[in-house]
Amino acid sequence: MLGCLTALLPLSLAGSGALAESVIPTQPAVTTAPGNAAQTNATVINVTTGQELLVTVKGQERRVRLACIQAPRPQQQPFARQSRQQLLNSLPAGTAVTLELRARDVFAREVAVVRHQGQDVAARQVQRGAVFVFDGYLGLCDDLPYASLEAEARRRKLGVWSTPGGIERPWDLIQRLGDTTAEP
Repeated sequence: MLGCLTALLPLSLAGSGALAESVIPTQPAVTTAPGNAAQTNATVINVTTGQELLVTVKGQERRVRLACIQAPRPQQQPFARQSRQQLLNSLPAGTAVTLELRARDVFAREVAVVRHQGQDVAARQVQRGAVFVFDGYLGLCDDLPYASLEAEARRRKLGVWSTPGGIERPWDLIQRLGDTTAEP
């Protein structure tokens, strides 16, 4: 596990102006408990990775990290490219989405459950084996069905699970390479 430093970060999600606790470098700044998340309408501008979007909210651009998942790293081809492409196919530019804000991470990204037409976008990524369930969110994932979806993708040998035991976990790759500044 990477060394951690606890810090308070000011937060201006949905105008809350609250203070949030964060664990650096990989833990989020906690903003709301699951089920009480602030919801915001947004429009997709671009999909940058299998876990990150660029959206507009009321005319402002925001980087959004899908909560509770981890996409393969760029070094993990073809899986990283496939993960991004699957998310891009689900959310092309101009797609209206709803963000259920859960945190802001230390990389200034909003961490959210993203829904398109009421469906959880990350859940589809997990079902397809395009991403891993990432438990590094301090209980902010307990209300989501991702673990069972991942187990099914693993059983069916989909995507990152197509090799025995699955590919190296992205967080392990980051640690092995010693890249503590990498955005997970």
